[in-house]
Amino acid sequence: MDKKSVKYNYLMNIILTISLMIIPWISFTYYSRILQAEGIGKVEFVNTIVSYFNMIAQIGIPTYGIRACAKVRDNKKALSKVVHELLMINLVMLFFTYIIMTIAVFSVERFYIDKSFYFIYSFIMLFNAIGVEWLYKALEKYQYITIRTIVARTIALIAIIALVHKKEDLWIYSSIVVFVSYGNLIINFLRMGKYVSLKKQNDYDFKRHIKPLLVFFGITVTTTIYSNLNITALGFIKGDVAVGYFNVAIKIRAILVSIVTSLGVVLLPRVSYYVENKMMDSFANISKKALNFVVVVGIPLVVYFIAFSEHSIRFVSGNSFLEAAVPFAIIVPTTLLMGLSNTTGVQMLVPLGKENAVLKSQIYASIVCAILCLVLIPSFGLIGASFVALITELTVFVVQCFCLPKEYRYMLKEIFNIKALVSSIAALLVALMLKDFFSSSFWVLAVTFSVYIVVYGLLLICLKENITLEILRNIKKLIKKLINKSTSNDHYKQ
Repeated sequence: MDKKSVKYNYLMNIILTISLMIIPWISFTYYSRILQAEGIGKVEFVNTIVSYFNMIAQIGIPTYGIRACAKVRDNKKALSKVVHELLMINLVMLFFTYIIMTIAVFSVERFYIDKSFYFIYSFIMLFNAIGVEWLYKALEKYQYITIRTIVARTIALIAIIALVHKKEDLWIYSSIVVFVSYGNLIINFLRMGKYVSLKKQNDYDFKRHIKPLLVFFGITVTTTIYSNLNITALGFIKGDVAVGYFNVAIKIRAILVSIVTSLGVVLLPRVSYYVENKMMDSFANISKKALNFVVVVGIPLVVYFIAFSEHSIRFVSGNSFLEAAVPFAIIVPTTLLMGLSNTTGVQMLVPLGKENAVLKSQIYASIVCAILCLVLIPSFGLIGASFVALITELTVFVVQCFCLPKEYRYMLKEIFNIKALVSSIAALLVALMLKDFFSSSFWVLAVTFSVYIVVYGLLLICLKENITLEILRNIKKLIKKLINKSTSNDHYKQ
């Protein structure tokens, strides 16, 4: 089976990350001004509740499926059997989840008043189940994933701009998000036969998946709780408008997180493969680089967007959402924390078979989150919800650090990258000097961020920061390769 290099897969994921940064930014900038805080808050509250049911339907398969399939990806028969087993488990769980969700929507008044939106968003569960995205990630089909996702999100953007023009178009917006942005996963199901046999396999063994699935399900449950409980509590206690403001901050953070975790997305199948084949030196080397990458990319994003939080909110959603500026500044550091915990947890502990350690970290985070929601949100609303997000993410990362096997803890020194911190602060001082030359938030962000990144990069080069120099070496190799290829083609033509 063809295996693309990590560098190629990372390039594909970078393209995907950039597209998923630009397209949602344009989309959210447009529809947030139309739907306003109340409309956005309504659909995001619904989406948050549906995510709890989707968590039950998926029962940990999205993460476990990548590892299980990556281990047998060179054996089509074994791979086909694993895919069939996991898909059938997913569909059975989906059936029971729909029953539970229907009962909940018709029993809880807060849900019943928006029952049509719950019906629309419930299709996300179906698309996720039959989409088997975990199979394509295990096979490292990132070029296909990139193209499919970009096309779908572009169509969704065009549809939103063409059809959503007033507050009452909320149901149209919801339908586009669900049936275009998620509905494209049907393509995965239709072309699954290209990689696995669709014929019934012999001797299905569902029991072998139950124990690891329960662990991954526990991880998913706790992740969903500490990630969404503050939004749920905010919706019940403070209403849709508060959720709308908070969601603006969360949306921008999500874009930043996708940048910081972009390398990790392509590493999970590869590190699982290394561990399965006892290639522990390769595992340690790539994990160390992943931590270094997260810090070098995460620190400058945190520093810059704390300083320019108000301009970021104004540019994305307009002056009517400025109440989200302080909450955004508070939760921006979670960008770095989520990148680090994604590396220590999903990319290190999970391939090492330490799922229980990840679960432990998230149980602690869920407990902390629940307590803080009860204490902070009733009194401090948006600000309280923001501190809940920050403290819970910090809890996850700290616990995972203590759970790392001793032979890998030395890697944690990569977190204390003084060169990245000093370069970020110096670059920020330059950016702040340029801020007052522009009145438009767009130009403030465009100019200052561009200058900030250039200065930051140059300082890292001057300070000879390791991952930066390695990236430069790879770029030089790529340029030389392209030049040599072009020269050889010209010679051939002559």
